[in-house]
Amino acid sequence: MNHNEQEHNTNYYYNKASDILFLIEVYTSQQERKKPKINQKTSHN
Repeated sequence: MNHNEQEHNTNYYYNKASDILFLIEVYTSQQERKKPKINQKTSHN
Protein backbone atom coordinates (compact mmCIF):
# COMPACT_ATOMS: atom_id res chain seq x y z
CA MET A 1 0.00 0.00 0.00
CA ASN A 2 1.56 3.30 -1.04
CA HIS A 3 1.27 6.54 0.90
CA ASN A 4 -1.49 8.00 -1.27
CA GLU A 5 -3.65 4.89 -0.90
CA GLN A 6 -3.26 4.98 2.86
CA GLU A 7 -4.12 8.67 2.96
CA HIS A 8 -7.20 8.03 0.82
CA ASN A 9 -8.37 5.27 3.16
CA THR A 10 -7.82 7.48 6.21
CA ASN A 11 -9.91 10.24 4.63
CA TYR A 12 -12.57 7.71 3.66
CA TYR A 13 -12.93 6.38 7.20
CA TYR A 14 -12.78 9.88 8.65
CA ASN A 15 -15.62 10.97 6.37
CA LYS A 16 -17.59 7.83 7.26
CA ALA A 17 -17.16 8.61 10.96
CA SER A 18 -18.29 12.19 10.37
CA ASP A 19 -21.38 10.96 8.52
CA ILE A 20 -22.24 8.56 11.34
CA LEU A 21 -21.77 11.25 13.99
CA PHE A 22 -23.98 13.58 11.96
CA LEU A 23 -26.71 10.93 11.66
CA ILE A 24 -26.54 10.27 15.41
CA GLU A 25 -26.85 14.02 16.07
CA VAL A 26 -29.87 14.30 13.76
CA TYR A 27 -31.48 11.22 15.33
CA THR A 28 -30.96 12.40 18.91
CA SER A 29 -32.26 15.91 18.13
CA GLN A 30 -35.38 14.34 16.60
CA GLN A 31 -35.86 12.25 19.75
CA GLU A 32 -35.46 15.37 21.91
CA ARG A 33 -38.18 17.08 19.87
CA LYS A 34 -40.54 14.13 20.37
CA LYS A 35 -40.02 13.96 24.16
CA PRO A 36 -41.83 17.20 25.13
CA LYS A 37 -44.91 16.13 23.13
CA ILE A 38 -44.99 12.82 25.02
CA ASN A 39 -44.60 14.66 28.32
CA GLN A 40 -47.46 17.02 27.44
CA LYS A 41 -49.75 14.08 26.64
CA THR A 42 -49.02 12.37 29.97
CA SER A 43 -49.46 15.62 31.95
CA HIS A 44 -52.90 16.19 30.36
CA ASN A 45 -54.17 12.83 31.63
